[in-house]
Amino acid sequence: MPAYHSKQKDVDKFKKACKAAVMPLRAGSVKGPAGEFVVNDKESMDIVDEAIHFFRANILFTQFDVEPGGADLTLAYLTAWIADCLRKLQKDKTKDAAVKSTHQIGINKKFNVPGDAKFEFAAFFTKPTSNSEKQLFVDYFQQIRHETLKRLIEKVYDEKGQQNKHWFQFSKKRFMNAWNM
Repeated sequence: MPAYHSKQKDVDKFKKACKAAVMPLRAGSVKGPAGEFVVNDKESMDIVDEAIHFFRANILFTQFDVEPGGADLTLAYLTAWIADCLRKLQKDKTKDAAVKSTHQIGINKKFNVPGDAKFEFAAFFTKPTSNSEKQLFVDYFQQIRHETLKRLIEKVYDEKGQQNKHWFQFSKKRFMNAWNM
């Protein structure tokens, strides 16, 4: 069975950073280089919603065939990021504690990027060809990492603020053996 891929096929109109598409996020998102996502219908999802929606299925795969366009690269990166976030959130038993402890994680701009020796997805992404491309990658991925973390906390804690066991059971899983994003 193949992994779930991004449904956003019209990515040619978006900027690229290290082969990844700089895709828009829905209104009210964290500020950054991503544009505003236009909702066409009730079932439209931006890339962060897709990553969270497909996470529990995609995390079980050890291989991920990337379709052309760059959207799948972003989806794969976010899948590994969500697994890493769940591992970090495991110690926060309440939603309030999670929000407090993860603020710095979300806004951190010091993470591995293509071209770094410890970048987990070096085989998928290209090295930046210029400083402006590297800066776009850092700014965009910092934005979607922060936005994913915000939305993930809303999803993985129930209405009482307690951990949802159906999400946290995946905290020890690795996506394509990537860890520490």
